[in-house]
Amino acid sequence: MNGVETLTFGELLRKYRKQNHYTQEQLAELVDLTPGFLGQIERGECYPSIDNLTKIIQTLNIDANSLFYPPRKHESDRELLYNQVRIKLSQLNRVNLECILYLAKRLEEAQRDEEPETEESSH
Repeated sequence: MNGVETLTFGELLRKYRKQNHYTQEQLAELVDLTPGFLGQIERGECYPSIDNLTKIIQTLNIDANSLFYPPRKHESDRELLYNQVRIKLSQLNRVNLECILYLAKRLEEAQRDEEPETEESSH
């Protein structure tokens, strides 16, 4: 390894569960597990079967790659947000992607307009 600490599977599962505003009990019921078993998974004491893993991924609406290629523990908030946006974008159709691209261009223009002038540009 390169010395970069990554989140464990259980830590990732807890993070995504909380991002989706589920308690352990709620998620366990949705994926047909016991809350105790889900707690064991989050603590890294055991791992779900492939079938249960599939249910968890679908219920949390997450990209499976995010579990197998986890972010670094000290990843910046901006990087985490970027990854969340990237996952959501991957689920959109072409028309909606074109709308997002249009909005992104307008936001970029608005941001440029809001940036304060530097001394060089004000002369």
